[in-house]
Amino acid sequence: MKGVLRRYRWLLILGVFSLCGVFISAVEFFELGPIDYSKSKPDNKVSQLEKKKFDAVDGIYTDIDFLKHVLEELDVSEDTQLLVYSKTSEQKRRIFPRYPRALYFSDSCYVGYIPGGSVEVIAHDPELGLVFYLVEPDNSNDETGYRVTRKVSCLSCHVSSRTRGVPGLFARSVSTDDKGEADLKRDSFDVDDTTPLKHRWGGWYVTGNWGGITHKGNDFYGESSLEKLKGMQGRIEASRYLKDTSDIVALMVFEHQCKMHTILVESKFQYLRAKYLENALRIIGEVKDGDSSAFRSAKSHAEEIVEGLLFCGEAEIEGHGIEGDVEFSKEFTAQAKLSKSGKHLRKFRLYGRLFKYRCSYMIHSEAFAALPEVVKKLTFQRLHTVLTAAEAPEKYQHLKKKEKRTILEIIEETTPIKQYLLK
Repeated sequence: MKGVLRRYRWLLILGVFSLCGVFISAVEFFELGPIDYSKSKPDNKVSQLEKKKFDAVDGIYTDIDFLKHVLEELDVSEDTQLLVYSKTSEQKRRIFPRYPRALYFSDSCYVGYIPGGSVEVIAHDPELGLVFYLVEPDNSNDETGYRVTRKVSCLSCHVSSRTRGVPGLFARSVSTDDKGEADLKRDSFDVDDTTPLKHRWGGWYVTGNWGGITHKGNDFYGESSLEKLKGMQGRIEASRYLKDTSDIVALMVFEHQCKMHTILVESKFQYLRAKYLENALRIIGEVKDGDSSAFRSAKSHAEEIVEGLLFCGEAEIEGHGIEGDVEFSKEFTAQAKLSKSGKHLRKFRLYGRLFKYRCSYMIHSEAFAALPEVVKKLTFQRLHTVLTAAEAPEKYQHLKKKEKRTILEIIEETTPIKQYLLK
């Protein structure tokens, strides 16, 4: 009798879910419980700006003054500046090769600036992943001097297969005309750390030294023949920007970080949704964690996280290597978490590969810390297995024994991996 009732309850639940599907098929999964992305109130560095005061000097502010203030409040360095002249922003009408969009980033915030426009910010939120905003000075607001607007409309571009189906980040390489409009007749590329350098940076300015390497930056239609560019004087209206550089090393760090940040957000959201649905179905019987759909989701995503952390499939830096802006390298390296021997995951190599030790610094990020405990545990366990295996699994054979030992030393001394291995 119990078996019959259980079967009927199961059919009833499937019917309810099927009927709901008719009405919610167009709704993204992260807009449903337990995430409720657009309906939930964020609590992050940008939402907290509304509690602070921006005082313009003598009641007068410039674009640069306000940008500097926002960067300072969000703890984002101006030395991370990147310049993109393709019209790929909500404010694309303001973007031109002489007035490119400037991007700045930290491990948890991404800031976009166009002269005369609003400041765009994407902030990591402990609960909601990546949240999108416009931040503007507002003299009518005596309490803060800010106007902070959450822009859910940004999801029209920032939720797609490029972002793994969640509110995420992506970088593109496109050919443009001399006004910055994308040339749809030419090739375009979605870019991350696995993309060959020859396909990168169409629509971007690139400064630094890259002897013996070709890429698509700096010239319209992706026909760059440069091997070195110190700065952008003469190409942009430099007085309207904090720097005249768009550093090649910062670009490569940014592309890796966008990929990792999106993987971490997707891993969290997919597990939370799977667990939520699983709990809703518990009325038909006990579900063991080891056999559950939520556990399978966590295990699958842990593998993807580890592949990303350990730079599987990383594109080779060919030629004579690259040289970037000293100030960016200093700023980036200064944030490193050091092992007892002084080693860290932010040490650049810049020939052959980007980093000396191929384990991502994003393991120390807020996004990684915000992973559900099950996902975090499985990630640490898989990472330990890969780094201690006598014979490396196929995807990880790019890592040699000495490098794996050093990576393990660093993460054992700078992350809580040991406590997760004991659980």
